[in-house]
Amino acid sequence: MCKTKKRQAANVAAVAEYSHEDSDEDVVFLGSVSEKAQASPWMTEVTMDNHKAVFKIDTGADVTAVPEQLYAQGQFNKLARATKILYGPGGVPLKLKGKFTAVLSNSKHSTHEEVYVVEGLRTPLLSGAAAMTLQLVARVNSISLDSKETVKREFPKLFSGLGKMEGEYTIVLKPDAKPFSLSTPRHISLPLLQKVKEELSRMEQQGVISKVDEPTAWCAPMVAVLKSSGRVRICSDLTELNKSVMREKHPLPSVEHTLGQLAGAKVFSKLDAKSGFWQIPLSKDSSLLTTFISPFGRYHYNRLCFGISSAPEHFQKRISRTLEGLEGVLCQMDDVLIWGATQREHDERLRKALVRLQEAGVTLNDKCEFSKHKIKFLGQVIEATGVSPDPDKVRAVKDMAVPSNVSEVRSFLGMTNHLGKFLPHLGENASSP
Repeated sequence: MCKTKKRQAANVAAVAEYSHEDSDEDVVFLGSVSEKAQASPWMTEVTMDNHKAVFKIDTGADVTAVPEQLYAQGQFNKLARATKILYGPGGVPLKLKGKFTAVLSNSKHSTHEEVYVVEGLRTPLLSGAAAMTLQLVARVNSISLDSKETVKREFPKLFSGLGKMEGEYTIVLKPDAKPFSLSTPRHISLPLLQKVKEELSRMEQQGVISKVDEPTAWCAPMVAVLKSSGRVRICSDLTELNKSVMREKHPLPSVEHTLGQLAGAKVFSKLDAKSGFWQIPLSKDSSLLTTFISPFGRYHYNRLCFGISSAPEHFQKRISRTLEGLEGVLCQMDDVLIWGATQREHDERLRKALVRLQEAGVTLNDKCEFSKHKIKFLGQVIEATGVSPDPDKVRAVKDMAVPSNVSEVRSFLGMTNHLGKFLPHLGENASSP
């Protein structure tokens, strides 16, 4: 990928893509703006949503762009607002009509791409990533993304601090919502008090929570859970608030549906969003709804917090939309699985996913796994030869005591149902007297 610093941009007749943040970031060239297309090996015919067009291959480009005249000629998806700013030579912003998603294909390959419509653009420009997927160009001496260290060197931002995605989330309440507010915190044992204070301070420094001094209609109790690491996890009991929260009803894909898409997979990577929910900012009014009381005063969340009933489905929707259209990418909450039939295919898909996540402001956990031939995902072990139960889950079932009451029987069945596909006679045995 061809890159330079922003101070050099004025010397290059190219279009550069910027995010709205960090003015000192590297510039990614999109290609020439005003040059007219001429016959050359770098020109190729591509079908874009059943509309044929001649594109100029720009191996250094990060996005695909087309003139507005070309967009007007075809029946393409409706334009969406462009979330990036494109600059031309001398740092002059280009006029964008918007962007749309399209399937770009040639005789053998296809790819889903975001396509930017640029006013004044003379020639359709094909991004480097799209050209590689269509196998119009090959990466020479490419660095394989086969280790965490390699990925961190290429995408350092993805492992830097707590991410922040664009767009605030607003908690919508039912019309008959009845506020619930506590004035006294729940009891915290003395040995945990200092740990709770330290964790609240850490969360405040991260911008996850803020102190509340004003009166609020809602105030939930705080819960502190001791983790195996010795630190505490701060949660809020939002039971009363959840009674009034309107859900988005975004579907969460089933395990069977997700795993059914892995035919031919041989190389895997698993990405884990760092404190996933916390990467989505809350609107001001919504943040006050999350007010909780602790032994050290009241706080509210600035980010989507664990415990809100609508949080899982909203987070799933945001991550799914961020990675929408990418082949070999499966999303299940804050876990993302990337797979390929070959190392090369895996690396190309992984790079595309990492670029999308970085552009969206997401950061990842250190426990991400890269370029594995066997990986745990959704409580199961996945490899080229098939899917098998996670040994840890099997061990947990084996180590369970014999149920002695109805509640324990339900717990046992809940554990075994997770392994049901590997136990063909589970239903018969469970119903036997």
